[in-house]
Amino acid sequence: MSQVVSLKSPGLYTHPNPLGSIPEGALVTAKNVVIDKEDIISNRRGFKLYGNAFTLTGDDKISSLYSYKETVLVHYGSKIAKDGGSGVWSDLDGTYSPPTGEQKIRSAQLLKNFYFTSSVGMKKADSLAADSITSMGVVKALGGTASITGSSGFLSQDQQVAYRIIWGIEDANKNLILGAPSERIIGTNPNSTGATRDISLVFNIPSGITTSHFYQVYRSGPSGGESIEPSDELQLVLEAYSPATSGTVTVTDNVDDTLRGATLYTSPSQEGIAQANEVPPLAKDVTLFKNHLFFGNTISKHRLYFTVVGVGGSSLDYFSVTGDPQMSGTTITNLSSTAGIAVGQMVEGTGVPAGSLITVVDSTTITIDGTVTTGGTGVALTIRDRISFSGTDYFANATEDASSQYFKADSSGTVAENIDKTARSLVSVVNTYTGNTSVYAYYLSGYTDLPGKILIEERTLGGSTFYGTSSKGAALSPVWSVSGTGDPSINDISPNRVYISKTSKPEAVPLLNFIDVGSSDQDILRIIPVRDSLFIFKEDGIYRISGETVANFSASIFDGTTRLLSKESAVPFSNSVYCFTNQGIVSVGSGGVVIVSRPIENDVLKLTSPNYTNFADVSFGIAYETDRKYIFCTIDGVTDTVADKAFCYNVLTQTWTTWAFNGRTCGIVNPVDDKLYLGSGDSSKKYIYQERKNFDIFDFAEEEFTVNIVSSSEKEIVLTSVASVSLGDSISQTSGSAIRKSKITAIDSDTETLTVNDVVGWSAGSATVYNPTSVEIKWVPIHGGNPGILKQFSEISMFFQTADFDTITLYFSTNLYQQQSSVDLSPYREGGWGSFGWGSIPWGSGTPSIQPIRTYIPMEAQRAHWLDMVVSHNQALTNFAVGGFSLILDGMSSRFVG
Repeated sequence: MSQVVSLKSPGLYTHPNPLGSIPEGALVTAKNVVIDKEDIISNRRGFKLYGNAFTLTGDDKISSLYSYKETVLVHYGSKIAKDGGSGVWSDLDGTYSPPTGEQKIRSAQLLKNFYFTSSVGMKKADSLAADSITSMGVVKALGGTASITGSSGFLSQDQQVAYRIIWGIEDANKNLILGAPSERIIGTNPNSTGATRDISLVFNIPSGITTSHFYQVYRSGPSGGESIEPSDELQLVLEAYSPATSGTVTVTDNVDDTLRGATLYTSPSQEGIAQANEVPPLAKDVTLFKNHLFFGNTISKHRLYFTVVGVGGSSLDYFSVTGDPQMSGTTITNLSSTAGIAVGQMVEGTGVPAGSLITVVDSTTITIDGTVTTGGTGVALTIRDRISFSGTDYFANATEDASSQYFKADSSGTVAENIDKTARSLVSVVNTYTGNTSVYAYYLSGYTDLPGKILIEERTLGGSTFYGTSSKGAALSPVWSVSGTGDPSINDISPNRVYISKTSKPEAVPLLNFIDVGSSDQDILRIIPVRDSLFIFKEDGIYRISGETVANFSASIFDGTTRLLSKESAVPFSNSVYCFTNQGIVSVGSGGVVIVSRPIENDVLKLTSPNYTNFADVSFGIAYETDRKYIFCTIDGVTDTVADKAFCYNVLTQTWTTWAFNGRTCGIVNPVDDKLYLGSGDSSKKYIYQERKNFDIFDFAEEEFTVNIVSSSEKEIVLTSVASVSLGDSISQTSGSAIRKSKITAIDSDTETLTVNDVVGWSAGSATVYNPTSVEIKWVPIHGGNPGILKQFSEISMFFQTADFDTITLYFSTNLYQQQSSVDLSPYREGGWGSFGWGSIPWGSGTPSIQPIRTYIPMEAQRAHWLDMVVSHNQALTNFAVGGFSLILDGMSSRFVG
């Protein structure tokens, strides 16, 4: 007679040879159990419905869970809701969807704010108020004009000063957010005044500004002469809240030069204009690393850059037509000359439809794209050059008139002066013309630049390409075509780019603060930080960004052979990133890439088969630091559309187990109560599930519902209704500190009667029914060291550290007996004299802390080469912890029996 003693619990080992090199106590099934204590297998905690149900329509689902300001947030459908307490969900204002191609909205937190990705750009919540969500950052300031005012003032005659405007706001968490400065606005007090003057400033209020925003006006010192360009070293002279949400601001600067205040952050002595606080780009992922926000896989606003290089004559101009023009239909004839006239220019005159453009030019005839409303001769005509973008035309004129879309083509000064004034006028008209709601114009030329540089930028992220055309394309650089799509805006779709905010200024992202990681044709999938590394998961491998500041952040290849296969599987956990890759489930850390799923490799790698079409989209990972677990939730069947299985890895015991549930879509461990929350993917139960974690017997159940007891007798309980009760549920009733509970063994729907396992003194009134968690544990074949010898397996003793259950069932089968024979085990329970067998436990000691429970192997399963053993448990409000077994066997023959 010999013995097999197994006191180890290394978890699942489904990949190696089950008869060969596997550790003692290895399992092939570990359903709904945990191995949180070394070599102890326990049933897991259950989950209950939390709060009220969500209203979902069509394909909407509970997508993501977050924790912010000690509150759980839920993204469902296109809404974000907050937990008002105990699952009373209330929606925040607005609708929000993930960026195109993504399944989830991703988030980061810094400075008490919650930042998240969306399909229209980065968003921010600074509180839990319903109206707290806004776009990140502050809009860039627009330009304006400066003119002398009054009879005296701070600025001497024969002097110029430069101004820049910035907008800012203080959020609910007292964070000061400043935007990018405006173009330089030049104020001149000419020598001809012969006296000092103040400066009147008029500047535009951009879209997105509220009366909670403030503006700041910064000014340079006097230039030293009216023809000398002022410095860009600017100091604060004016500050006030915005008087409106649109229109213009008019203020008078009368601040003495000695009273100028703080220096503008973009001044040459500070950060420089290249470090202007632009709003963050649209990003598919965002994370916090070294007090910077990092934005991965980005798309910027649509931008169109060009330079005005000529004004007047053959360049941008306007002029009258001489001769005796005659009009009919779409033609205008009898022109003395068509010199200077070009396709794409606008024609004005009596009877000519407004905005008519020239389509054909002959020697004395032009054709327009409109039909004249009156005929005749001797009509005075004016020809205007045109610049167009974003579907709006702007025309050259002697004076500026935004309502008519006229910019001033200035010819009063030098070539450089004319270009400067004309470009500034065009920018002003674009920004003040009320028919333009899609773009803003910015004058970019600084005091050391050539004049005429202009940027046209869409107002909000996510728009489509727009095009620049002009009747005098040669007056621009690059040269624009007359029509068509030759000069498009560019929005820098950069799937391999990571933008970086300023230190502790997450809403300030200069245009040059980026790192291109690897090849541009391989997308960034996720960006996840751990301690001193930011790991960039791309389609072509894993990269790492290291450093402390923008000045020294750098990217390098970390592992070119490991590719992330499930974006949402990647989570920071235990100072590494755990994720599902082409190598299986791995941890990525300072030591490299370590495969942790080798024991279950056949189970996890099959999920990458093309048959599992929804695998990548619906799988997700959860980091449960205090429970030491990485939980990978995924599909079980090829047609599953939500996760219904989890592979759970305990990083300390280095063991794998599995959990089963009816469809989950997302999960988070709430740091407030340290409980796991899961989003339901079950269309009949649109709830959040909350982990039971009170460290009592009620942890070990699933859903619960209330019933009403009418009466009871012995093991029978009469309810008002048994409609929702299922066989195997448990019923419980609490009175003070006393807990009555029992498993339901029969249901009579005709009499509304339950039969339970125990005789308990039930009281009429409210009680609670709990659904059980189905547990199954199966060991690898037990063969005593030699699977080739025929044996007799006679008896087994199971060692329980905890045995708080009525019965637990053992199933036995063998290589010779494929059916399963069962044996029920019952623990010794604490009770009075006579409640247990003499000698079974020490009298007076109560329930022992460790119990061996012995049983014989069923006769039909005794003779075999190896024994398969399954433990099954399906009872709510009970728990167990098994620490191993001892199996008695005898060798019989070396002959293999098939």
